[in-house]
Amino acid sequence: MVEKISKEIAKGLVRREVIEYEDYEIYEFGVEQLITNIIDLLTLLIVGLVTGMVWQGLIFAFSFMVIRKYAGGYHASTMLRCFFLTNFMLVIVILLMKFVEINRFMCLGIILMSGVIIGLLSPVQTKNKPLDGIEKLIYRKKTLITLVVETTVAVICTLLNKGEISACIMMAQVVLTFSLIAGSMKEKQ
Repeated sequence: MVEKISKEIAKGLVRREVIEYEDYEIYEFGVEQLITNIIDLLTLLIVGLVTGMVWQGLIFAFSFMVIRKYAGGYHASTMLRCFFLTNFMLVIVILLMKFVEINRFMCLGIILMSGVIIGLLSPVQTKNKPLDGIEKLIYRKKTLITLVVETTVAVICTLLNKGEISACIMMAQVVLTFSLIAGSMKEKQ
């Protein structure tokens, strides 16, 4: 359905001569990504509102997206699978943050363990987005910088008794760790 809507919007842009026909596929993909991101954000907000954890969901999503951009990881084979997997993961993460209490030392320990794994595995490339040697170095460097920043924020928040923020960052790094492991395994097949 999202694909159909995206095609119609891109066709409309071509008909109105807003874009050139040669750029049709680029705009179709961009519109599809935009619609998917809006749906994901709405799902996040709905789940956050229902559970009373809107800001925690937003911090988790932001922390995850920022580091995932360069670290890579698992990619579903279709947009529909990606949508369901993303939103299933989001619901599980929010429910875990709501109902499972993790003390500050466990949280920091998990962040450190995840950080080591992220540091060792990233970046994970995909068949659709292979990386050359220079790109791997750049993506790895950006991943490590983001990892250090997020970990520093988590440590500071823990020291300031803002453990919920640390938990959001921890969950983002844990999910990324599993995504990197799954992505690495998928690429080896």
